[in-house]
Amino acid sequence: MLRFARYRFAVLLVVGTYAVSTAQVHSFQYYTMKEGLLADGINALFQDSRGYLWIGTAEGVSVYDGHGFTSYRARNGLATNFVTCITESRRVPGTIRIGTSAGGVSMFVNGQFTTLLVDTAAKSKTISALLEDRSGTLWCATEGGVYTVRNGRTTKVTKMYRESTRWH
Repeated sequence: MLRFARYRFAVLLVVGTYAVSTAQVHSFQYYTMKEGLLADGINALFQDSRGYLWIGTAEGVSVYDGHGFTSYRARNGLATNFVTCITESRRVPGTIRIGTSAGGVSMFVNGQFTTLLVDTAAKSKTISALLEDRSGTLWCATEGGVYTVRNGRTTKVTKMYRESTRWH
C-alpha cells in the first residue's frame, strides 16, 4: 500500500510540475473607438481566410488586418450600418457576406458591395444567421423564415423533414 501511495504522489508531482512549467501568459490588446473601431459594442466577429478580423457593430463593419482598421458603413455600400452576422464563402474565398438589420445581405467582393434581399417582406430583411453548406447553398435565417440562395435564386424553405439520417 505504501508503494502505491508513493507512486501516486510521484505521478501527481510530475503532472503538477508539467502543468506549471507549460503555463503561458497571454497578453491581450484591447481595441475601442480610440483605435479605430466604429463602435465599442460588437454584434458579430469573424476571421476570414486571409486572417483579417471582421468586426460587426451597430455603426457598420471594421476590418482589422493586424496593423489597423478599415471601416465600412452604408455610405460605403453596406446595406445598412447595423451588422448582425458575418461569414465567408467556402466556394469563393474572399467573398464576405454580411447580414444586416433591415437591409438583407451585403456581399463584399473585390472591394465592392452588392446587396441581396432574400424577400421583400419586412421581417425577412433582417438576417440573424448565415451559413454556406457543402454544396455552396447559402442559408439565411430571418424573422420571416429560412431562405436558401443557390446560383442567384432565392427560395423560402417551407418544409423540412428527416428521412433516415439525411435532411431533405
